[in-house]
Amino acid sequence: MAKFFDRMKKTLQEGLEVVKRGTEIVAEKAPEVAATVAERTQEAISIGKLKLQIQTLNHKVDKIFTEVGQKVYDLSKKKVAQIENDETVKKMIAEVNRLKKQLKDMEKKIDAAKKEEPVETKAKPKPKAKKTAPPSEAEKEKAPPESTE
Repeated sequence: MAKFFDRMKKTLQEGLEVVKRGTEIVAEKAPEVAATVAERTQEAISIGKLKLQIQTLNHKVDKIFTEVGQKVYDLSKKKVAQIENDETVKKMIAEVNRLKKQLKDMEKKIDAAKKEEPVETKAKPKPKAKKTAPPSEAEKEKAPPESTE
């Protein structure tokens, strides 16, 4: 019966060691994982801000198109021959072109951010501990008795 309890004790101690090692591994990886999450969150926020700016610029472009349409309509009612030479129309078209360039630049930034290499999340492999065979019954008998703390 004593051997049974000794084996049980040994098995429980080995299990405890495995749990301790697992806990150590988790503790080692936690800062790395947190840093990765923080970095990816920051990237997502940056992309989100750019998308919001794009929406704002698109709204401005739409507003200018509406104004250009109104101006062209008003000029056509007045029977103006060359509407494209009107200074107000020229300024509006120039503003649309400027905004379209900004939009293109922002979309390039988003594409670049999405194409960036993902942060490496794998830890460098550690050398594996040498596995040893459990002691034989003869070796167990020769070994000094374990303390029962």
